Amino acid sequence: MPERRFYAWHQPPRFRDRAYAHPGTTAISAAGLIVGAGLIVDTVGIASGNDAVEALPDWLKTWVGAFLILGGTLALTGLLHSWTDLARGWRIESLGWVLQLGAWGTLTALLAYLVPDATIAWPLTLAAAVTAVLRMRALVHIEREGRRLIAEHGEGCHERLA
Repeated sequence: MPERRFYAWHQPPRFRDRAYAHPGTTAISAAGLIVGAGLIVDTVGIASGNDAVEALPDWLKTWVGAFLILGGTLALTGLLHSWTDLARGWRIESLGWVLQLGAWGTLTALLAYLVPDATIAWPLTLAAAVTAVLRMRALVHIEREGRRLIAEHGEGCHERLA
């Protein structure tokens, strides 16, 4: 039985190949950029038309929006950039997921508390927070395995072993 491993269409993998290898995390980070921008835009007086968002205080929308934008940008940069220093990419992506977890988790708790009947909004934000936790756990495993391979086979082994 073949491994459940993603094989890139191009060597070295291109931006699109890396996005296709991680569709869920790419989508959640992109959604963070969109939701974050929407939260910040809502604070300057352009109404979102969403009762759940309108219930949040402006200062909180600004902070959560900023964390979503920064976290999404860092996670996407770490994930989709072709790094020669893999550890740098892992660190950048991990920081992005920590910021997104804080933002999505805060948004989930506030929406569940302030607007409990928003039965679509807060479960979706909860799913995004759970995705952040799972990706951070996966990054720990990926980094450990990568460091083990480098210790066994030397620098540049990811190119020979891929």
